[in-house]
Amino acid sequence: MIEIRLEVDKGSAANATRFFSAGQKLVDALDSLAENPTEWVLTELRLGSGIAALAPDSGGDDRPILRLVGGLGAVGRGEVPSDWPPDTYTETRALIDASTGEGAVPTLTLVGDTSPVVLQLDDHLAKRLAQSQPTTKTIPGSLRGTVTGVNVSRGNRASLRLQGGRTVRVKFPDSLRQTFREALYGFVEAVGEIKQDAHGLPFHLAASEVRLIPETPTRWSDLLGVDPRATDGLPVLDYLRRSRGES
Repeated sequence: MIEIRLEVDKGSAANATRFFSAGQKLVDALDSLAENPTEWVLTELRLGSGIAALAPDSGGDDRPILRLVGGLGAVGRGEVPSDWPPDTYTETRALIDASTGEGAVPTLTLVGDTSPVVLQLDDHLAKRLAQSQPTTKTIPGSLRGTVTGVNVSRGNRASLRLQGGRTVRVKFPDSLRQTFREALYGFVEAVGEIKQDAHGLPFHLAASEVRLIPETPTRWSDLLGVDPRATDGLPVLDYLRRSRGES
């Protein structure tokens, strides 16, 4: 199992406010990298210095942990993570701010099947994140796609997979809770404020309206000519006779 361990106030009694705030910021950073809403569970909790380890709930996706650690390592080397949305830069900077105190530098540790990977959440990394922060813009509009996940236990969140395969994180008000629940795995159009990255690609939607788009039944006429090579160039009757061994 892969998990991520946060340690603050190493070598001294942990400041409660800092510890809990940093834990929430770590969850926020992981959420920004998750394709579907994920429940994070504690796998370890120690006092003295504050140590907490997180992993996805049973059967959950642990790729956000790998993406977070891999991306932070890349930023520390002066590189740009290839799979980070702009929100992740903001959330990880907030994590560093929340976990930094008077004493030792806080750390994140990737724990899994291989040797642990330890990252220092220091000023150098915070400056690199600030320098690498991509530009974004917010526009009103709508997106169409399939609702692949909904979670209302920790904020109203959903995932919308667009027709091109891109996944957009969605936040929505309480008034749309039931609508999104009923739309799970359905094809919808969601309207609201869309956040776009520097390339104009959407990565987040604050939805104010959503409607289910019914599937249009396929008619036989729609299939006409869909694969002109299906009968190997033979007339249909000849092809059927050959298939049955009659020719």
